[in-house]
Amino acid sequence: MGGSHHPSNPKFKDLHDITATTYVTNFPTSLGTKELWDLCDRCGSVADVYIARKLSKNGRRFAFVRFLKVKNKESLIDDLNKIWIGSYHLFAAMARKALIAQLDFKNFACESDWLPERQSKISANKQFQA
Repeated sequence: MGGSHHPSNPKFKDLHDITATTYVTNFPTSLGTKELWDLCDRCGSVADVYIARKLSKNGRRFAFVRFLKVKNKESLIDDLNKIWIGSYHLFAAMARKALIAQLDFKNFACESDWLPERQSKISANKQFQA
């Protein structure tokens, strides 16, 4: 089961160096994955989009968007932060590295695993089980 996301794959480091996963929030509840993909695709080459079903601590929807061939991450974030969807001003930031390492857009075990406040508990449980 080695796909390109498996750390033992020699191309994994190269792929990791040219991709960027962003955390995106403050978008309408009616916005779907396809619409968010199309909006973000204006700023770069989108590879994956995941909109969480749960809400953030602030009670807002959030998503992770993975981009390919990113040369300047700051410029990407600046471009994403200029997007307006009606009266909603999109907020984007680079996703935390701890989340990126475990993020698998094809096979989600549990949506709450990707929430920042739950991450420390999950890491502690995995270390305990090992």
